[in-house]
Amino acid sequence: MSYETTIAEWVGTALIVLAPYLVIGIVWAATHTAHLSQTHGLDRILSTLGTIAVWPVLLLTDVCTT
Repeated sequence: MSYETTIAEWVGTALIVLAPYLVIGIVWAATHTAHLSQTHGLDRILSTLGTIAVWPVLLLTDVCTT
């Protein structure tokens, strides 16, 4: 089987795979803001981005601790 893919196809595939992950992460970060109440500025931005990036781990720990 000789099949070649272009860079554009790889980028498109990555976007299709990452879009739901990012959307769920943004929803999770928007609905779980209790830990951000005492943060300000750059720390708040980095915490929000971290929450978006690691939402599966946070979901697992939230389910296991309740």
